Amino acid sequence: MKIKGMMMRKEPQFKLHECSIEKLVVLPEPEYRQFCTKMLADYDFIVENKEFMYAEGPAGRERYHCLLVMGEDSEDGVLVESEGADYARYVAYQPNIKSYLREQMRMAADDILQGEMGKQADGSWLIGWDDIKEHLDITVSRTNGIGQLLVEELNRREEVAEVMATEDGIEMSMILARDQNADMMDLFSVMGCNLTGVCLQYEKENGNMEVIATLNRDTLTAEGRKEWKDILNAKVNAITPGSAGILVTLSGCEAQRISDFAGMLAGHCQLEEYECWVRDENRNYAQGESSQKTDSAARKIGL
Repeated sequence: MKIKGMMMRKEPQFKLHECSIEKLVVLPEPEYRQFCTKMLADYDFIVENKEFMYAEGPAGRERYHCLLVMGEDSEDGVLVESEGADYARYVAYQPNIKSYLREQMRMAADDILQGEMGKQADGSWLIGWDDIKEHLDITVSRTNGIGQLLVEELNRREEVAEVMATEDGIEMSMILARDQNADMMDLFSVMGCNLTGVCLQYEKENGNMEVIATLNRDTLTAEGRKEWKDILNAKVNAITPGSAGILVTLSGCEAQRISDFAGMLAGHCQLEEYECWVRDENRNYAQGESSQKTDSAARKIGL
């Protein structure tokens, strides 16, 4: 078994310090390898992030606030505290730090979901960055790299419908829960089957119905799920072949709302409403505002 470590000669004890990761900086692999072999050189990513690096506390018991510098494909990383310099004045090698980050994000997501942190009365979730810092002792923001990892971890959870990072925190919506005591499934549950060529009707009322080309759990945005919650919670009485496609018969909601829902998906509504309610694969929902940046703050590591 092979690992990497820093061997010190005749050291009486390890001199460990408390360190906080304030920002994750991901470099292209060649640049990361160069940094690891020339750490006393000046680097732009250090100059641009001096505000995140400082030490506080009495001498000998300082807490170092650091950048975590990694390569795009690296398992290891380097903590950097420049103390105002343009080079890495204080460094600490961190083997297998990617596995540590993965586990920390998993635990943070568990704590948020199980503790229902930021859950609102209407079922939405608003979780402030400061609240995460206070309760979980993790420094996160929309732009420090660590917040992005947390958003991605929450997005992986089956119960989470949509996550968006904002300037103030995380906005999140959950998959609508099925009524466990009901004999019939609701429409949202059936949408998990990725329906195509669907017509919706109210109980046994027949009439001119819009054909919905595709209907699945990713069709609507979080706002769309809120607006059309009554339709998504409607009970499915029957699913039968129809002349125009699959016919889904619903109950427990107003017939006009079903018609309006189908018409909206067909584009019979204001453009602003359609863009608010219907998901577009070209929009970036996980990150909030889209960004074209490709510098170290925008690069990602795959956990």
